[in-house]
Amino acid sequence: MHHIDLLQVVLKLKSDCDKMNDEQLAKMAVHLLNCQSFVEGRQIYPCTDEMSIRDCTTSMDSDTWTSYHLMSNRARAVCYMIRQTQFRGLAQHTVNHLMEAARDQLRTLGKIANNQENIKNLAETTYDTLNKGHKSLSKQQQDIQIAQFHGQLAIEDNIHKLIDEKRLIVETHNQLMQMTQNMQDKLGHSLEQLDHQSHESKLNHKELIEDLLKIQEKAQDIFKKIDESSYMLLKQNEDFKSQYESTLKNLQEVNKTVHSLVTLVGGTRMALEERLMWLTNTLGGTDLAIERIYLVLWHSVFMLLAMLSCAFLAARASTRLVVVTLPLFNLAVALHGEYQYLDPISLASAIGIFILAITLRPVAKKAIPWIKQKITPVKENKKNFSPKEYVSSTNYNHNETSSQTYEFKSNRSRLFSDDENVNYANESKDHFKEDFDSLTPPVSRNGHYSVRSRSRSITPLHINTSLRGSCKAKTRVGTPCKLSSLPGRDFCYRHQTGDSVMG
Repeated sequence: MHHIDLLQVVLKLKSDCDKMNDEQLAKMAVHLLNCQSFVEGRQIYPCTDEMSIRDCTTSMDSDTWTSYHLMSNRARAVCYMIRQTQFRGLAQHTVNHLMEAARDQLRTLGKIANNQENIKNLAETTYDTLNKGHKSLSKQQQDIQIAQFHGQLAIEDNIHKLIDEKRLIVETHNQLMQMTQNMQDKLGHSLEQLDHQSHESKLNHKELIEDLLKIQEKAQDIFKKIDESSYMLLKQNEDFKSQYESTLKNLQEVNKTVHSLVTLVGGTRMALEERLMWLTNTLGGTDLAIERIYLVLWHSVFMLLAMLSCAFLAARASTRLVVVTLPLFNLAVALHGEYQYLDPISLASAIGIFILAITLRPVAKKAIPWIKQKITPVKENKKNFSPKEYVSSTNYNHNETSSQTYEFKSNRSRLFSDDENVNYANESKDHFKEDFDSLTPPVSRNGHYSVRSRSRSITPLHINTSLRGSCKAKTRVGTPCKLSSLPGRDFCYRHQTGDSVMG
């Protein structure tokens, strides 16, 4: 019975120590004294939860009162020790939980890095596939252009032959008329010759009709091949469009993945900040150490995210150097404590401004010669021109302005060729159409060429060649460049930098 009472008292002391007040601790001391007195065979003092501490200790003598105080002090000491042990255990459990959470975050970041590497490899594979398809399409377009050019030359040759045969037929007809007039004087002998020539004329006419039918069949075959080539070209353009749309969808999925990664990192950062604030409030007296740990943690996370972004975007070496050195310098300033350091947003803004300046520097260098070319005025003395010279110089200026506008559009398309492949394909079609229109037009059936396509301006061009000469380079199609060269140079402002094909 004594052993059971002692166990109940100890269990109650361990479980309710943090919830007991001074009166309950005093009653607990009385219970411990009763247990000790029961073992020694002394008087037991009843004490229940309904009784006050005064009722429990009224009948005690001086020795018992002294023993009661000793038991009370021991109970308080044991209670305080248990409280301290419980607090130490709770603190150790919290630290272990934080360490486990940090390990989980590191494993998660490793998985994220592997996913980013896979996404990068997939994007590079897609880009290589698109580049190969674009080169194949360009080669096929060039082959079609060459085939059409040869077909047109063959048609022109056949038309020339038809004109010669028609001329021969006309001459033969004139000779027949003369022979008919001579035959009227010589009916006897001329009748046989007339029959013979009439028979030969019928044979020639029959052969001519057969040749015309063969030429018509060949022309139909050529047009059929042209239609088939056009159908194949349209089909390839549709395939390229579908591949481009699938690439855009893949890029959208990559964008969503990056957005989810940023959201996850932001949530992790907020959770770590809340845990660090809670740990600071719990431990107390370690504000400086916790602040330094916080600085090291967010600088490490910032550098890790920045290096992952540089690896994903394939940034240049200067950008990676800034991404590595600037956070380390900021961390050193923050730990030293004498100067004001940058927060994460300010640090990211500074790195972004530096990267933007490096990116825009080559564009600004390329734009300076073009701006100088546009600003520099060309002075011409129009008062000494004759009316014909003024008209020809006006036409030349108009052609030069059109050529400069076309060259500016070509430069702009090359600057943005990585992002606008579809515009490049449309410009290639326009170049092909211009080259097709520039070919020699076919001869009509009446034997005359088109006046508009064959005529040239009667008025010659009078250009001030003392200041500028013509550019000696060639365009992508192979035609000579129509722009004027820079003063003292052989090439225009476009081909001076090495663009297009140098002649």
